[in-house]
Amino acid sequence: MFGIGSITKTFTAIAVIVMTLRRATLAAVKLVHTLAWFSIESCMVYVLWAGFRRRSDRRAAIAAGVVAGESLVFAANGFQCPLTQLAERVGAERGSVTDIYLPRSLARHLPAIHVPLILMATWLHARNLRHRAGMSGSPAGGATASRFNASFPTSLARLLRPRPWGTADGEGLSAS
Repeated sequence: MFGIGSITKTFTAIAVIVMTLRRATLAAVKLVHTLAWFSIESCMVYVLWAGFRRRSDRRAAIAAGVVAGESLVFAANGFQCPLTQLAERVGAERGSVTDIYLPRSLARHLPAIHVPLILMATWLHARNLRHRAGMSGSPAGGATASRFNASFPTSLARLLRPRPWGTADGEGLSAS
């Protein structure tokens, strides 16, 4: 009924289908990983831009939350992206950040690039909040260390309070 030749052809066809599915799945994982990287880095660029423009507002806080969330997931997973492990399971050659569609020289150095950017954004927004605390609490408009410490929770609460998108902050920090 079935000869050895037909069984061999069947197994070969199945192997080709499995390999094709693995390649397609790996391409999908790489695409999702690349899109996730792009959206997270877009948030990072916005956080930096907002910090330089002295816009420590709700949108900057949301973007910073995305970056912080990604950083926490990365750290909690042993400083390796969980999608990298998925890429390895479906056939990636080796596990590293290079399983995304970026030039290897850039992908290899992403953590070393990202950490200084996070530190710079943190400094910029801390500066903005210090400035805001000094403007709202001191008649002379200058911030002292003790005044900053006392009004920091108020500034943070003001930053995170709900308000319509695109409205001015009222604190003189909405640059035009």
